[in-house]
Amino acid sequence: VEWRYARACLDVADARGDATREGLVREGLEAARRSAALAPADGLAQKWLGIMLGSVGDYETTKEKLGNSYAIKDALDVAWAARPDDATVALALGQWCLKVAGVSFVERGLARAIFGGSPPTATFAEALAYFQRADKLRPAPKTKALIKLVQKKMK
Repeated sequence: VEWRYARACLDVADARGDATREGLVREGLEAARRSAALAPADGLAQKWLGIMLGSVGDYETTKEKLGNSYAIKDALDVAWAARPDDATVALALGQWCLKVAGVSFVERGLARAIFGGSPPTATFAEALAYFQRADKLRPAPKTKALIKLVQKKMK
């Protein structure tokens, strides 16, 4: 039930797009965290935890975003293992890979300095594979555009 509340918070936040968006996203994140804590192996709970962690990144510092990037990937990996035919999970993993693959050398150095370890890694090829899987599961214009974007970055 909690993951559904998280999803509803994000839907309302996206529809409003005003000053209340941050509060709704943070409220949804807390619901997703409760859901994932209650059912750590549940694919839907982990899916919405990963999505909400990514959404709250719009309101966080670079350091917080970097810290959350590991948690996002962990949650989405659990969701993907439980729900390999979920196009939304494939799309979210593709977006995560796209963002991580696009991190510059300088940003990676900064992440190493801040966290004292290696930042997460991903490739454009991984992003492409997830986007293609998402498109196969549920074709959508957004997914097709992301596929073209990644293909262009790979040239």
